[in-house]
Amino acid sequence: MSHITRQPSALQGVEKLKKGKGIENGKPLGLRTSNIPIVAPKGILQSKISRPTNTGINAKNTKKESTFNVFMDENGSNELNVVKQLERIQPPRVPLASIDDDILEIEHNGIRSPSPSIGEGSEYFSVADTIAVSSHDTPADMVQDMFEYMRQRETEFVVRLRWDKQPELNENMRRVLIDWLHDVLVEYDMEAETLHLTVSLIDRLLMMCSVSRPNVQLVGTAALMIASKYEQIHPPELKDFAYVTDDSYSENQILRMEAKLLNYLRFDVSVPTVEWFVAHMLNMTKPSKKTIYLAHYLGDLSLLLSSLNGIRPSVIASSCLALSNLLTGPAAWTEEMEKTTGIQLNLLETPMTILLNAFNAASQSEQRSIYEKYSRERFEGVSLLDSPSALPSLS
Repeated sequence: MSHITRQPSALQGVEKLKKGKGIENGKPLGLRTSNIPIVAPKGILQSKISRPTNTGINAKNTKKESTFNVFMDENGSNELNVVKQLERIQPPRVPLASIDDDILEIEHNGIRSPSPSIGEGSEYFSVADTIAVSSHDTPADMVQDMFEYMRQRETEFVVRLRWDKQPELNENMRRVLIDWLHDVLVEYDMEAETLHLTVSLIDRLLMMCSVSRPNVQLVGTAALMIASKYEQIHPPELKDFAYVTDDSYSENQILRMEAKLLNYLRFDVSVPTVEWFVAHMLNMTKPSKKTIYLAHYLGDLSLLLSSLNGIRPSVIASSCLALSNLLTGPAAWTEEMEKTTGIQLNLLETPMTILLNAFNAASQSEQRSIYEKYSRERFEGVSLLDSPSALPSLS
């Protein structure tokens, strides 16, 4: 974990792991056994040291800081298409045992009004898992139907971040948060789709709400917990999510933020991601191992790139696969893939250029967690491959 600031005792713990039994078969122990706290960098994400506390007689009367404000697109366009889509349905709500009026405010047509929030005594419930059992391979026509359905559904959730709507956040803070989340993901050996779904939840919230800087890590932690429950067979426990923030947030705070996220996103968690399309498109072809690892690496790298704003996940995924093919030998994008996916090669030139530039700059980036993961022998060192400085002609 290259960028994470740890306290001296934690650093000593890392050295002990390297010298002793902490590394087994080249794989670092998880956080539970290694006792290594993951703490976000100072000045960007909140840490326990920098977190203010209220003491004294008047502490109870201290006004609470707003978690985030919800905004609508004031010019009536479809730019914030997630909000427009969700306005047409009745959102499900978590039963609230108490309402805290000063936590959230909704802004609509320039007028702010209090919004219900999750109180300390709120009911907490879980939804029974949906289990699909099949002993046969998915039929080819069903696979194509799934792909076409996800292509249609992704239009409702295209990320269009507006940083002018985020007075306390910027693109660099988002990159630092995602890099930190990736470190947590690696430590707990979670699936790549979990990270992609986490980032999707965060970005969808940022499209709807302005998030204060002290709460950005809390939002990221709650989003990761939701995604891990959805994607992982055995997700980490609640205490683990509090632990990776160095206990900067309590378990109750994480639960409350989880409920807020689910309410504002209308419990619509299952959305198409770049990773879903990458995995699906790789199954359409017969690529080499190196091509597979490189496509997944570029897919993960795309999460850090705000310059891909407004581009559909399927197009980004196609660009990842096409660039992987280009760097490992085969034709970038075949006529068969154009016909199967409905995505033309000329649509891929811009995102492929962005991805190639990010690939070449990754080794010098401050956010190196994804780069270092894919530089390992396990992934055939795909992040270290030679690459051209400019995208060759695709015609």
